[in-house]
Amino acid sequence: MPGLIILMSIGTLPVIGHVLQYLLVVVVSFALITLVASVIRFQLVAERVKSASPEHLNPADAFQLQIIQRLGVVQREPEPISVLFISPHDAEGIAEKHGPDAGKEVMDQLEQHIRAHIRKKDFFMRYDEKTFGAVTNTARRHAQTMAERLINRIGSKTCRCANHLTLRVPINIGYATYPENTNRAALLTSKAREALDESLSDGPGRHRAAAVPDERPETQEQAGEQDVVKEEAQKGIVDELTGVLREEKLASGLQKYVARYRKDDLPVSVLYLSIDYVTQYREHYGPEAVNAILKGLGTLLIAHTRESDLISRYSDTHFILAMDCAPGDALTAAQRLSTLIKRTPFALGRTPLKISVSVGVAGFPEHGSSARDLFQRAEFALQQAQEMGRNLCIVYRPEMKKSRPDIHPSRKPF
Repeated sequence: MPGLIILMSIGTLPVIGHVLQYLLVVVVSFALITLVASVIRFQLVAERVKSASPEHLNPADAFQLQIIQRLGVVQREPEPISVLFISPHDAEGIAEKHGPDAGKEVMDQLEQHIRAHIRKKDFFMRYDEKTFGAVTNTARRHAQTMAERLINRIGSKTCRCANHLTLRVPINIGYATYPENTNRAALLTSKAREALDESLSDGPGRHRAAAVPDERPETQEQAGEQDVVKEEAQKGIVDELTGVLREEKLASGLQKYVARYRKDDLPVSVLYLSIDYVTQYREHYGPEAVNAILKGLGTLLIAHTRESDLISRYSDTHFILAMDCAPGDALTAAQRLSTLIKRTPFALGRTPLKISVSVGVAGFPEHGSSARDLFQRAEFALQQAQEMGRNLCIVYRPEMKKSRPDIHPSRKPF
């Protein structure tokens, strides 16, 4: 009997092998079919949008195409994506109270106001009669900042109708994000619509994020920005005080940033920002004053630069920024930030502290091709600004290095 069992077991081995091969073929075939279906669906939607005339274009297809294009298919890992739906709080009430023409005029003017406050590379459209849609390569926490900024800025504007009616119309925003919510275009769209409906129920001028599984819904009061910073700080990426990249991560971050644009022969610039007279602030007000300035300055830089820009703390009281633009445009950005910083009081308890900054700028291809070159030449420009009296923004020139043989820029962080 034992021998018979052994023979039967040996005899079943080829059968098991064939079954496993069959299952493997089924699994691989299913994966290939799913992949092909995804590609075909993308192409069908793309062709439908391309072939449709503007008056017959389906807004839902056009909107989802933008999401699909950002998600990609299989060739690359997509960047974070945020899908936003924006609506006046009481669109139906405006039309009922003031007439359909007034409702249409309000939507037209809101569209102009919103377009003026979003980036050109973001996709924005009229999704339906009462709703606008936007798709942007923005991480979840920045989508929240974007929603708050739009609500505040649009809510402060007035819409003027042809019958001399003037209205201030609050807006509501709902958004969903990849990768937190889903990697499916249709689901991102539906989740963002659901979040908008919830925000409309919360009252005028509110925003909602689509809830992540095992997470309570975000509301305006549950921003969680500090939790995000602390979580990333624990991972060693973000400086907990300022909210920007840690100094230890600057070298690798800046090298990758410069290389990304250099390989496509696109301009990229480095800004070296230094707080003027920081030693005097420390001596007069104490180290807590410097911490308050650094924290406020980090918040300001994050809020008034693009998400595509890199910001890092460096050498305790300095900041390094990288921007995908030519040195001339980077100088304009530096001057704008410098002016904003001078106007902004940084609170130390009840004491408002005013500061100024000096900034040195260098860019590819004019001043070097590596992150190290740009960093060092931005440092030369910064030293020139400090020698000329501070509170200046200066672009690097070759003679700066020649006129300073005794000055050796720091080799840090490279």
